[in-house]
Amino acid sequence: MFKEEGRFKLKVTEVFPAEAKFNKNDPNAFDIAIGVHRVDDPNQKGFWSGEISQRFGNGNVSHKTQTQLTMETLRKIGYDGEGLDLARLQALVGIEIEGVVEGREYNGKMYYDVKYLGSDDSVNAIDQNEAMRRMQMMSGAAPAPAPVQSAPAQTMAPAQPAQQAPAQMAYPQQQAQPQQPAQPQQPAQPAGNGGVPNPFA
Repeated sequence: MFKEEGRFKLKVTEVFPAEAKFNKNDPNAFDIAIGVHRVDDPNQKGFWSGEISQRFGNGNVSHKTQTQLTMETLRKIGYDGEGLDLARLQALVGIEIEGVVEGREYNGKMYYDVKYLGSDDSVNAIDQNEAMRRMQMMSGAAPAPAPVQSAPAQTMAPAQPAQQAPAQMAYPQQQAQPQQPAQPQQPAQPAGNGGVPNPFA
């Protein structure tokens, strides 16, 4: 059994089909069990189990079956067969791979399980179609608003003195012309011909 968690260099010691460890409801499901031990400490050893069934995964891999996920792991550690060839799986015995061991507590006791096999098995990979779908969703989404920055405090500018209107130039006023004394009216001249108007005058 493993005594601590972490990422270790592991050596494959055996590969065989086994009863399903987690899928108890499917009578046709089974596991591919891979026995490993630490390269630097062969006494720390355990098994990784990959399920073979049509049950779908969880989370980011909910679109893949357990068989697909198991095959992906097998190819990461060196399996190159077409489909699941149980005899060809024996070629994995003796190779050295990376693996992740994680701890769990059960009934007050710590247990350490081989969680992932392969150098990048801890990363939840997605296929190209899923990646394209997410890119299209992001491109159609509204851009995130820019963070609001507080405006710097404005300093009060000193009050400017009131500007006076420019003085208007005084122009000399025209002096009033003295009025001419009124001319005395001449008395009306008596009309000739004894006051009878002359039409030919």
